[in-house]
Amino acid sequence: DADGEPTGQFAETAMALIFDAVGAMRQETKASLDSGAQLARLAGVTTHSDLAVRILGRVFDEYSAHAASGELPVRVVISPHMHETFRRLSNAEALELVQSIRGRCNDRFFLGPLKWISDGSIQGFTAALNWPGYCNGSEDGHLLLDRATIIESVLPFHRAGFQVAIHANGDRAIDETLLALRDVVASDPRDDHRHRIEHAQMMSPEQLDAAAELGIALNFFSNHLFYWGDIHYTTTMGPERAMRSNPAKSALLKGIKISIHSDAPVTPVAPLFTMWCAVNRVTRTGMILGEGERLTPLEALRAVTLGAAELMHLEHELGSITVGKLADFTVLAQNPLTTDPMEIKNIPVVGTVLAGVPT
Repeated sequence: DADGEPTGQFAETAMALIFDAVGAMRQETKASLDSGAQLARLAGVTTHSDLAVRILGRVFDEYSAHAASGELPVRVVISPHMHETFRRLSNAEALELVQSIRGRCNDRFFLGPLKWISDGSIQGFTAALNWPGYCNGSEDGHLLLDRATIIESVLPFHRAGFQVAIHANGDRAIDETLLALRDVVASDPRDDHRHRIEHAQMMSPEQLDAAAELGIALNFFSNHLFYWGDIHYTTTMGPERAMRSNPAKSALLKGIKISIHSDAPVTPVAPLFTMWCAVNRVTRTGMILGEGERLTPLEALRAVTLGAAELMHLEHELGSITVGKLADFTVLAQNPLTTDPMEIKNIPVVGTVLAGVPT
């Protein structure tokens, strides 16, 4: 207003205007990378996937050099934030930049899937939902990328052999993403592309069928079940949709490759807690949110190890203790496969080993 006081909110991609004004987010500096890697190590992580990295400018040069240096106690897999990239570069320039990152990579620093964001968050009422929308009557969120825009943006990178990961929480955003990826894959068929949908929280049975047919992998936000499950039941999705949210079990039964995640810093990095959420599906109030979608402890353990590696095309290097792979593993005080499922989140992490060396 005339006094310089804010009169509204910036949401989703509009927040980039703020970042431009105040400078790059500090999460990508060397000191912050060090502290983040230590938090991940203490939680039992050996490979950290960073799914929204801004790849333009000096900050990324510092980030990539430090991640590749071997000084961190974790390996780092980055997913370039393509919204940010396309704000400043043409398709051809963006493709050239992404290809150049491969030259910086080694066995400590990997280029993962390229990241697009098609909607917002369910709890923030910015995810794009189909009818009947939010059960409390809120507007139906923000569809940031429709089918045509996804095709135009993603197709050059698909043709160049890259994997893509598209954030889609709401069922409308998931529809647009699946339709776009169907066209992308059909235009230039490629075996085992493993394009991904991130979060995929409101996947319907029909959408799961489409993902299975297309070979789309799914990375579920299982922590949501605990942190916002009650709100989803009463305020955002309503009971029926909340009960089948994050349908990891159904995805597995349809032969879909899956992983589960924390979406840190939205929720803390803690693979054992993420496993606990997927196995128990318990909300803050103790409600079981969709018993039929519970994973077994073994399925959840695989989802945060070999399943996660598969979603990054790194299963030949990471994800299991196997001759010929990188010697990374986590030492736990108890066996999560035999512990009471409700106690999985409380299992102490004794330590981690990276490349055969205790960290």
